[in-house]
Amino acid sequence: MGVLALILLGLYMAQGYEVVYVPTGSMEPNLPIGSLALIQLGARPVVGQVAVADELGEPLIHRVIWINDSSATFGFRGDNTNSTTVLPFSSIVGVMVIALPLLGYLPMSLRSAPLVWILGSVALLAVAAGFSLAEKRK
Repeated sequence: MGVLALILLGLYMAQGYEVVYVPTGSMEPNLPIGSLALIQLGARPVVGQVAVADELGEPLIHRVIWINDSSATFGFRGDNTNSTTVLPFSSIVGVMVIALPLLGYLPMSLRSAPLVWILGSVALLAVAAGFSLAEKRK
């Protein structure tokens, strides 16, 4: 089942989608911390949609609250914040298609403690390889 999910994720990413995680509570309760969001790259958001913008090299996932075509800017605000960030259209990465709560904790953990996850992954692979070899010997 996990392999199927990875294959589907790979297909989506090959078709112009990207996965981002929600690292803060700025979008709660609609997007809890640790949610994984599928983003359609290059899509232009409309008012009310959740989108991702590039702010200083980091993905920022917020709701579009206004669009000003004459200045090519949009207002961006988290559902759980009162401050609005004004960004140019050129910073738009894409629009959220779907979000899955809790599934973003793995990438969040990888970012904060990569060595632990790398060692854990290697250990799991070693155990899986051991079981595979044991099955072949039977």
